[in-house]
Formats: sequence, structure tokens, C-alpha cells
Amino acid sequence: MKISFRQFLELDKETQIKLGNMNVNEELNKSVKKKKMDELEVLLKKHDFWYQGISGDYREWKKQNENAQEIMKLRVLIGKDGDALFWQYGKKQNYTEAKLKENPHNHKTQEKINEDGSFINCYSYNLC
Repeated sequence: MKISFRQFLELDKETQIKLGNMNVNEELNKSVKKKKMDELEVLLKKHDFWYQGISGDYREWKKQNENAQEIMKLRVLIGKDGDALFWQYGKKQNYTEAKLKENPHNHKTQEKINEDGSFINCYSYNLC
């Protein structure tokens, strides 16, 4: 389906959203993917995977939460390779799916992506 931008603007909101999300899982070209993987790796190196279960400094929690949102956006954008890198770094901090089930602080360990692409950790906001 090929339409002009002007025609797109004349469509109802629901159709615009559907058309706007049609190519979300499109494969990235190699140079962009490498750049995004490098960006993800930098974020993962400084990320504390267990920040949610720690009470303490709100500023530190906020920083880690923002970092987690950026990581999630990149994971969604990159796809399977991004997930593999995430779990590779998570494993270094003993962050595995099995450990998440054991952790009493993560009784609702689920992730959700809003329509605008922002990440919500359902545990933090009790949304799931």
C-alpha cells in the first residue's frame, strides 16, 4: 500500500497507528545493527540488573530505571541478538530467568512497551 503523507494524515488515528507499526520488526542493516549493539553493550556494562530489589537512594534507582528503559528499547529494536547480549551480561550478575522466579521482590517480573515505544517495568508500577 503506497500513500502520500498528506493521505496518511487524513486517515483516522487507529489506521495511522496500524500503518505506522507495520515495519517494526524490520531487519536492521549491518552497520546500524553493529552501532546499536555497541550502544547496548555500553549500557549493559554499567547496568545493575538487581536495582529493583534494593531500597535506598532514589536517585540511583531513577538512574538505573532510565538505563533499563534504554536497554529495553534497544533490545526491541535489535531483536534476538540484542536479547542474547542482554542475557549474556545478565548471567555475569547472576540475573537469570530462574533467579527472577526465586526473588521475592520480583513477583511480577514482566516488561511492557507502550505505544510510544517507552518501557514500563510492570513490577515497579504494578501495571501487569
